[in-house]
Amino acid sequence: MNPMLSSTSMPSTWWNRTFQRRRRPAFDVAETLHSFSCAVERHLGITPFDSQLHAATLLAQGRAVEMRTGEGKTLAVAAAAAARAIAGRSVHVATVNRYLADRDFHTFAPVLRSMGLSVGLVDGRATSEIKRQAYGSQIVYATGYDLGFDYLRDQQRRARQNSSRLGDELVRRLSGIDNTHDMPMPLDFVIIDEADSVLLDEASVPLLLAESTNQNVKDAAATESAAQSCRELNLGRDYLVDSHSRVISLTMNGADTIEHRLRPRPELLLLRPWRQYVEHALIAHLLLQRDVDYIVFDNRIHLVDTTTGRIFDDRRWSEGLQQAVEWKERLPFSQPTIGSASITRACFFRSYRTMAGISGTLIEAAGELRSTFGLTVEAIPPRLPSRLIELPTRYFATPEARRRAVALETEAMQRLGRPVLVGCRTIAESAAIAEEFKRRRISHRVLDGRQTEAEAAIIAEAGRSGIVTIATNMAGRGTDIRLGKSAKDCGGLHVIGIERNDSARIDRQLLGRAGRQGDPGSGRYFVAASDSLIANDPKLIASMVQSAEANGEAHGNFEQQWTECRRVVELDALKRRASIEQRYLRRADSTTILLG
Repeated sequence: MNPMLSSTSMPSTWWNRTFQRRRRPAFDVAETLHSFSCAVERHLGITPFDSQLHAATLLAQGRAVEMRTGEGKTLAVAAAAAARAIAGRSVHVATVNRYLADRDFHTFAPVLRSMGLSVGLVDGRATSEIKRQAYGSQIVYATGYDLGFDYLRDQQRRARQNSSRLGDELVRRLSGIDNTHDMPMPLDFVIIDEADSVLLDEASVPLLLAESTNQNVKDAAATESAAQSCRELNLGRDYLVDSHSRVISLTMNGADTIEHRLRPRPELLLLRPWRQYVEHALIAHLLLQRDVDYIVFDNRIHLVDTTTGRIFDDRRWSEGLQQAVEWKERLPFSQPTIGSASITRACFFRSYRTMAGISGTLIEAAGELRSTFGLTVEAIPPRLPSRLIELPTRYFATPEARRRAVALETEAMQRLGRPVLVGCRTIAESAAIAEEFKRRRISHRVLDGRQTEAEAAIIAEAGRSGIVTIATNMAGRGTDIRLGKSAKDCGGLHVIGIERNDSARIDRQLLGRAGRQGDPGSGRYFVAASDSLIANDPKLIASMVQSAEANGEAHGNFEQQWTECRRVVELDALKRRASIEQRYLRRADSTTILLG
């Protein structure tokens, strides 16, 4: 049985009653879902739960659905996709990463094909012809960012065709070059997995399609000079840093200093305004952190999705920022790229005729989803009562004291025979925890986005008795850790969260790895005075440090202050998302195409 399906062979009584009551039109949703249930039984040997079919019904109606971890979201999505496809709609299932798209496609493709439906899988690394064939299917599984980038490429191709000179198309055809085919990807019906992560957490990072300039780095000396010049600028006097919104703003004094005292040498070749070179140097040195925003592997930069901890091999910063980071890390310069098209995730998904979404954490975001996307949020009650025990947060003056305490709690749980999941916000912190565990000889496995091939195996083992897994936030999204029998008998999975996230929803996602489907489990957060969430509250930081004992653990009631810090950060994030959306929506259309 596939662990993500969360189904049983018990009869679906609620659904049988609903099906008998609604069995009328040929393409009735209830009748289609009944057929889907029969196909799942034949091919996978299981019967969907009532709650899964209820969720599928809501998704097929274009709702946003909250289902708890382990309740079987993947099957509900496949059922809803089948219902809409049989009704004649073109359905895209947007996942948060390629691992999940591949897993879900291969699990349900036989089921959906047995119902007479065509199913395709889009891999962003595939050729245009292979992707074109996949997009021709009635149901398409793909990552949300692959869908968005393919849409941008399609729009860019159309714009170039419209601006081509008279006779260009005929010349291409006579030469045997036919580039006029549009990607058949109708924006009809989309089901967004982990909808809050895609539409809210990642909303402030627009999809930017960058093109290679096919040129050598002609302005390398300018990049180097800017990096040296930015060291002459002073925080507060020349520039301001907003660590939460990740923005550096030059003051009037800083702009004047760059323009006059730090102006570039006459012999430097500039491909952009000098101010942009200096700003990129500041961003590279002050905001973009190694093993947080990117990693260095195989002598080049690989970008990291800071929301999930996943690594992108095929993405780069554009407009010279990539080269600024490469200079910082003393790496060879890569070929420059320029932004050619961009769109926010929100604008892209709003382009679909109908949008639906599902996640384990949507209720907190119900108001924003309704006002921004017109999505009504419906919560599906858990099939069994939750047995998850949320333990009190522990506070520490330093990250080092926290790591020692995490190691001691992990050892205690391991002695009991319980599996432990340690969730970290960054790759750097996961590496530091791993070093502490090595020093104490605590056996463990690390899942930080660099184990692409072994990821499924690591997740499959994470619920076994005594197994310790260290993971970035990817463990909180799309993964299903199933417990072995002995692990259940010992108390289930214990989750340790390292540093609270900017959103309470992400915290709930991580703790929700434990206690799935009525299993026993527990979890707690370990936070330190150096954590980014409270960086702008010096009083709280000082209070935690002053109340710490010799072992570094701070004792006191800090919960209300932490909650207030997060409220401010979440409000700032909401305003930032709204501002970005307004900037895009003010344009004639929500897609910006820059043609050379």
